[in-house]
Amino acid sequence: MITHDNRFLEFLPSFNHTDPVFKEMFGDASRPEFSPVTNINDINKGSLYNGIEWHLRYQDGAATAAVLTEAFGYFLKDWAKLLRVEKPGALSDEDFVGYIVGYILSGQCSYPKIAEIFPKPDFFVLKTNEFGFAVGVSAAGAGIEPPGPGSSGVSSIATPDRGLTYILYSDPSKLTETQLIKLNRIVAAGTAVYAGEF
Repeated sequence: MITHDNRFLEFLPSFNHTDPVFKEMFGDASRPEFSPVTNINDINKGSLYNGIEWHLRYQDGAATAAVLTEAFGYFLKDWAKLLRVEKPGALSDEDFVGYIVGYILSGQCSYPKIAEIFPKPDFFVLKTNEFGFAVGVSAAGAGIEPPGPGSSGVSSIATPDRGLTYILYSDPSKLTETQLIKLNRIVAAGTAVYAGEF
């Protein structure tokens, strides 16, 4: 979808627009565009016009593809790279977007999925109603009891009381890249997660 207005040739009134060299170098608006446009020369107007038009179309594409469901081509490849989702087989762009969205959303319901990614005893995954508040050193912080349901002695700063999940751990070195990748997919699907050391 073209949302820009390339008025490059209008700003060259002092040049002879009928000259063959001008048409090749700057542009000839009467030339037809090749379809589909797969490279800069398919715009088929002239060197400088093609360059400016190609750049403007790239900007349009980037702005559109900032929303995953509208992504296409190399922008979709960037989304897949960011979310670390491999493209299975020869899917069309539209099908691959659906695959990515389905892959990310498959992490829902998020709480059970997060608890599966971060298993006990190295991690404690808590819902908001399981997360008690205290000040100073708590029983959980001192290692007397693990955090979780029935325990209101978890030190914390004030955080929202609903719509998120807490991940607590005592040893940050136990976090793996795979866990963080999987968690990032769940967060991309719209789940808020707080993680911290207790």
